[in-house]
Amino acid sequence: MYAPKLGIFKQAALSAALSLGFVQAASAGLIFSNTQPEAGTFNNVRFDRGGAYPGPNYKVQGTTVPLNSNVRILNFSSNEYLTGEVDTQWLRGSDAGFKELKVNVQDSVFTMFSLNLFAPSIAGNPKNRFVDVTVNAFGESPVIHRINIVNGANWFRVNATDDTLLRSLAFTSSTDIAYARAIRVGGAQDAPLPEPATLFSLGAGVLGMMVVRRRRKPQ
Repeated sequence: MYAPKLGIFKQAALSAALSLGFVQAASAGLIFSNTQPEAGTFNNVRFDRGGAYPGPNYKVQGTTVPLNSNVRILNFSSNEYLTGEVDTQWLRGSDAGFKELKVNVQDSVFTMFSLNLFAPSIAGNPKNRFVDVTVNAFGESPVIHRINIVNGANWFRVNATDDTLLRSLAFTSSTDIAYARAIRVGGAQDAPLPEPATLFSLGAGVLGMMVVRRRRKPQ
């Protein structure tokens, strides 16, 4: 089941938000924003429910608090130790924080992801800090979106439209991120079958291996 296209009123609202600078359309099917998602359109992610693995480790798992009974597992990974704090529901890095974070919903695709990246305060609130977010969508080329980071809270949200389905996100920061909080995911559903092109590539690879093996077989 694919995500439905936006209705006329939602399209008009998004167009108005674009004109005011609240959101940014980076490419067809993806809309970026620094605002929180609307209530009732997402699942909160928690580290204190069954199926969660809060770490600390290079890989941490959280679970969705369901709008329905369909619970999903989210995988968070980094080149630094992460901890999903049970009391605050914050995702923390070791020591000063983390600069890299990868996220996916296990065996699933989704249509919205948001979080709040909290950056430690630096005197003068320098403007040369940023986070590059690589968004991978099903059947699409990766899209890179840059967030300008300021002291304190930095909201990030991506919405997929026009039947686009998100697969994973990767955050790469020029500065330490103390923690991520208010992690939310929307529109999660079972991942579709591989695209025909992917199936063709797999089939061609298997066929090639069979040919090579047959040629090497002693007469």
